[in-house]
Amino acid sequence: MTRRDQGLTLVEVIVALAMLAVLSTAAVTAYLSSIQGNQVAAMSTRAAQLISGLTAQVNQHAITLAAGASETRTYTATNFTTPISAPVAGSNCNLPAGSRNYCVVITNAAQYNPVQSGSTVLSTPAERYTIRACWRNRGATSCAEADTIY
Repeated sequence: MTRRDQGLTLVEVIVALAMLAVLSTAAVTAYLSSIQGNQVAAMSTRAAQLISGLTAQVNQHAITLAAGASETRTYTATNFTTPISAPVAGSNCNLPAGSRNYCVVITNAAQYNPVQSGSTVLSTPAERYTIRACWRNRGATSCAEADTIY
């Protein structure tokens, strides 16, 4: 009987198992990183959708604030139509650890009237609103922000 007919040695089996363990660990790590990346992307997309909806409300004058005023609203991750509670004056956005909600601050930043060749362009200044949506992800707060002028 030749050595080939006898099978694998214990050292060869151990080396093969070690290689399998390393490759499996790398595959699981890549898989988990992919899942985390997808969760972050989903949260960012939801924030963008929330900002888009609120921008439309500002442009339709469904949300109006005095110049320089801010209000804070809190939304769940699944319902962007109705805030969890009534809007609160100010820009205090406190999301507790583990929260899956979105905190949105809407600010009437100021009147906007561009100047060209030394004179204002618009006969009536426009309003510039800033909408900032924040959420918690793995203990850190992330935010997305957009401006709208009408």
